[in-house]
Amino acid sequence: MTRDVVTSDQLPASGLPFSAAVRGGGLLFLSGQVAQNPATGELVDGDVAQQADQILRNEAYRRHFAEPYPARTAIGVAALPLGAAVEMDVVVG
Repeated sequence: MTRDVVTSDQLPASGLPFSAAVRGGGLLFLSGQVAQNPATGELVDGDVAQQADQILRNEAYRRHFAEPYPARTAIGVAALPLGAAVEMDVVVG
C-alpha cells in the first residue's frame, strides 16, 4: 500500500519521528493533536473546552473533511505532551 504524508503549515512541527497525517489505502490517519498554537508551538492557555476548541480550529481538518464529520475517540491517560488537557486523533475511510 502506498502511503502519502499530509502536511500543513497550520500544524506545529513535532520534531518527533511521526507524521501528523498519512493517507493510504483509502484511509486518512491523523495523529493525536494537542492544542498547540501553530505559530509558537506553545500549548494554548485554558481548560479542556478551550483546548478542544483550538484543536478543532485547525484549517487542515476542514480542508480534508466535510459533513458528516468523522467520529473521534477520547482515551484517558496519566499525562499528555506539553501538559495538555486534551488530545484528539482520527481515522477516516
